[in-house]
Amino acid sequence: MNNNIFLPRITKMTGLLAAMLGSQALVAQMNPLSLGTIQAGDSVVIVYDVNINNPLPPGTLQISNQGSLSGAGFATFLTNYPGTATANDATITLLNVALPMKLISFTAQEKNNTIVLNWKATAESQLRRYEVERSVDGRNFTKIGEVAARNAAGAIAYSLVDQSPNNGSNYYRLRVEDLDGAAEYSQILRLTLHNGGQVIAIYPNPVINSSFVLQFSHVPQDDYRLEVYNSIGSRVFSQSIKHPGRSSTQTIQMGTVAPGIYHIAIRGANLSFSKTVTVQ
Repeated sequence: MNNNIFLPRITKMTGLLAAMLGSQALVAQMNPLSLGTIQAGDSVVIVYDVNINNPLPPGTLQISNQGSLSGAGFATFLTNYPGTATANDATITLLNVALPMKLISFTAQEKNNTIVLNWKATAESQLRRYEVERSVDGRNFTKIGEVAARNAAGAIAYSLVDQSPNNGSNYYRLRVEDLDGAAEYSQILRLTLHNGGQVIAIYPNPVINSSFVLQFSHVPQDDYRLEVYNSIGSRVFSQSIKHPGRSSTQTIQMGTVAPGIYHIAIRGANLSFSKTVTVQ
């Protein structure tokens, strides 16, 4: 770091770099790539040759959202076999300058061959609009609609309907723009439309910032119970899930959870699901 100009030369990195509300972590290393646990069927994005430029004055410790990011070499692949590796190299954390609002929730639900997107925000100030963007691969997004911000102090609910979702995976994110044109992005949601059997998915894995996305696909309507257990079997988090039926996606915030290996269990009247995840 020289006068807060941060120019790392990253030959190999794991994680999808996209601006988000909150903080992000990039893990880079010069040795052959090895990081975390890759489960069968998980999607992995590898990015390399990345430059990050921070324009803030000397003495500032954050990477601002006015910085620039450039690079080349983006690739995506789908794993067929599970594997485990460890990482021992340095971690770079980018702290975005948050917009004057707090996103309480962001959900996606299938309804009558459309996808209904709902989000709730509070403490809005000097916001212009929310733009909803969609992608079929989780990387290349296009705008499908926008909703004007109300700039209210209390909690405000917003909604937008995707009338023409793709058959297969649909990725959604919010672009939150203020009156000066500065913008940030929400966490990405994925909702899959298909004619297959029941599917429950949890991502990303590893879990970052104690937050993950829970997706139901063709799962019956029910009141489900989600519970998280640590490695010694103690329950550290629980939440009721009201699933309206068919397909829906929502973000689960676990609060303060120490890094480690956790077991997530979901139970309903006629369905149970479990998955082991790593919390970073």
